[in-house]
Amino acid sequence: MPFWALGEAPGTPADHARLALAWQLLGHLERIDEQRGETKKHMDLAVAALGTTVTEMYGVRAFVACAVVDLNRFAGRAAFAAYNGIVPVE
Repeated sequence: MPFWALGEAPGTPADHARLALAWQLLGHLERIDEQRGETKKHMDLAVAALGTTVTEMYGVRAFVACAVVDLNRFAGRAAFAAYNGIVPVE
């Protein structure tokens, strides 16, 4: 949105440049927020497909669950437990 749409009179060229940069930054932030929302949807779907109960713990949401339970690295629960030292493998 150009600065004159805000009802302000044109200022110095520096004022115009600052305002233009501010609007660009706002556009970037809006896109980042949209991407964050899409990422959250994908993580929610991944956690739901996993069927894990880790999200029942206080403060654990999809982001933490995805970090803790990495399906690509571990073939099953035994491999995950062995990796964490819960069930050491000889």
